[in-house]
Amino acid sequence: MKVFSIILALIRIHSTHCEFTRSHLRSHTHQAAEYARSSRSELSFIKSESALVMAADQESPAELQIEHPGKHGESFQQSTHQDPPHKGLLAFLRAPPDEGKKGGEWSGGTWTTRILVQFLFGVIYYFLIVTKYPKLNGLHPTPEAIKLQSENAVSATLQSSFPNCFYSLCCSGPRAAHTFHSTGVLDYWPGCIAMSLFPCCTLWVVNSFTDLNTKLGGVKDNIFMGLICACCCSCCVIAQDAESLDMITGARTNFCGVDDENVNTREPSQRLV
Repeated sequence: MKVFSIILALIRIHSTHCEFTRSHLRSHTHQAAEYARSSRSELSFIKSESALVMAADQESPAELQIEHPGKHGESFQQSTHQDPPHKGLLAFLRAPPDEGKKGGEWSGGTWTTRILVQFLFGVIYYFLIVTKYPKLNGLHPTPEAIKLQSENAVSATLQSSFPNCFYSLCCSGPRAAHTFHSTGVLDYWPGCIAMSLFPCCTLWVVNSFTDLNTKLGGVKDNIFMGLICACCCSCCVIAQDAESLDMITGARTNFCGVDDENVNTREPSQRLV
């Protein structure tokens, strides 16, 4: 009888333990299910929030979009290499070497414009001054012209009249052609065309290979010095020769004409050989 009671008690204890284990397992399973549902809800919320952010980024203006910090430096470098939106001299200087087409169009247009302007000024200058200016016709240089030709081109320019300096700087082709024409070295129109197309080469050839300087009271430039002066200070060379021509002929070049009052007062005997 006692043994039976003990067995019955053990069976009850075992059943109670099994019931406790099952209830404990059910509670853990319920907690796990609740955690999984909460995780799925949080994940869906994050996905919806990301979708809203992406939609807002697509609809926002380009200037209000926030860039990634790591890409800021790359975007800045790319923007610095882009061409400026405006056109002109600055765009041409800053253009990369491989963009020669636009630079060629720009330089070609400027060169053509310079030639046309020189020809236009050449026509006006011819009728205002060259037609009224006397030729050298074998007149010998004066002491003033010899002294001026003995100085360097820059110093001689500082002693030249304002009209000669102005024309030598702003209208160099017609002014140099005027000197060639009056000294008999080269006629006006061929000289004007050559000075408009090839100014440095023409000035170098005339000063180093003709007797222009000797007629104006100077000496013929050697090849190297003539090339340097023609390329580096061509305006000063033109002004020096123009002022020397005025000193020999007695005529004074003005802005819109020629002052020839003193042309006939100089006698050939007063000029130096």
